[in-house]
Amino acid sequence: MSSPVRALAERGCRRIGFWMPAVPALDPDEATPERCELTDVFVQSMVEHGLKVEESLVKNNRGPVKEFGQEPNAQQGYRIAEEVFESRALRPDGIVITDDTMTQGALLAMAQRGIRPGRDVVIATHANRGTSLFMGSSEDVIRLEFDPVELVSRLFQLLETLM
Repeated sequence: MSSPVRALAERGCRRIGFWMPAVPALDPDEATPERCELTDVFVQSMVEHGLKVEESLVKNNRGPVKEFGQEPNAQQGYRIAEEVFESRALRPDGIVITDDTMTQGALLAMAQRGIRPGRDVVIATHANRGTSLFMGSSEDVIRLEFDPVELVSRLFQLLETLM
């Protein structure tokens, strides 16, 4: 997590948001913890870079799965971007988004409001290597690329070793 916060801080961002899609719990009636490990890593990284964490900019969709679990990630990104940017309250100048499809939804909502990534807000997001999700905005979005083929290959190597 240090890399996206560092990349945003190096671009002058000081009010950095953290957006993460809902992750359904095993028990649909069980509320997931309000803070998850990834959120804690984000907070630690912000502190390491001398940045203040603004709780209103942390949107980790924690709550009952019934509330968020059925909403597709792109729709969650769209909804959160609308909430954050329609408000007159504190707005982020940088955002770490942990899911590429959530970023796609957020970019759509921002475009409809005239908010331009790279100029009005800097976004750092997860992306699978070779994805075409960010065509047309690839220069405006910091992508932390992962290669799913390489990841699966290494997992099978580990499995073979363990067997």
